[in-house]
Amino acid sequence: MASGKEQGKENLSLFNNWLSERDLRDDWQNYIRRNKLNRTEICRECGFSNNVFKKAPLGNKEICDRLFNAESMLKKKGLIKEAKVADLVLADKARESKVYTMEAKVSQLEQENALLKSEIQRKNNEQKTYKLFMSHMQETGIMPR
Repeated sequence: MASGKEQGKENLSLFNNWLSERDLRDDWQNYIRRNKLNRTEICRECGFSNNVFKKAPLGNKEICDRLFNAESMLKKKGLIKEAKVADLVLADKARESKVYTMEAKVSQLEQENALLKSEIQRKNNEQKTYKLFMSHMQETGIMPR
């Protein structure tokens, strides 16, 4: 089994080959998701883990640097759009709205859960009462055994 450094060098070689192939085919657009290169797709095609793109100690700094350079080059070509402050603000507002909606839904579900629990408790109490009546009726002979 290869050491970590050897595996890192192999991954770097695979990634460089992938970059070269993209340059030759000029099919960068197929790999752009949400204004950046799709790391999952890159990992799938290169055959290595997503951890390669994470920060040290798990990640491979050279691959991360080359990915950053490739994305910068694509920004210059106009294939990747620069994030505008207004877009970021809208994204934050959408995220906050989604969180608020989810919190409201959670609150509603918690209320429903509390109602159902109280109903179950009431039904259990009724069942105990009916069992008491039934045993009393059997003891007194009102009801056949």
